[in-house]
Amino acid sequence: MVHAVFLKIAAMFLVIVGGWLARRRGFLAADFTATLSRLVVDVAFPALVFTQLLRTVDGTVLRQEWFAPLLCGLLVVVAYFVGRLLAPMFSGGTQRNTFIFLVSISNWVFLPLPIAQALYGDTGVRTVLLCNIGGQIVLWSFGV
Repeated sequence: MVHAVFLKIAAMFLVIVGGWLARRRGFLAADFTATLSRLVVDVAFPALVFTQLLRTVDGTVLRQEWFAPLLCGLLVVVAYFVGRLLAPMFSGGTQRNTFIFLVSISNWVFLPLPIAQALYGDTGVRTVLLCNIGGQIVLWSFGV
């Protein structure tokens, strides 16, 4: 099981390094990578979330795992207050808001998805995506 998780993480980092090298060596232009990033974040990832949730969530799952979005949203709010508490020690005046944002908004999707998939299959992916819903709601309401 640990081996599967390591392989998922290693594959993800190899893709990142491959993209970095391709950009660095001039195989990918800056405007192409910007467009590709927008495509992934604005189209491909929401499509993945939508189809995965349609495939794995039903009324029974929502009754059993209703707390997942709530818990993730609550964790983002708690992290926000921790960031506000720690900001004077770790950031200056102009960097204060950036520090608080970075403490508040963790990577709750892209890195955990392959790990959850390797450890728990569709159930793990579904739980991560349900948590993402709560985090996104807090990010785009309270966070903004």
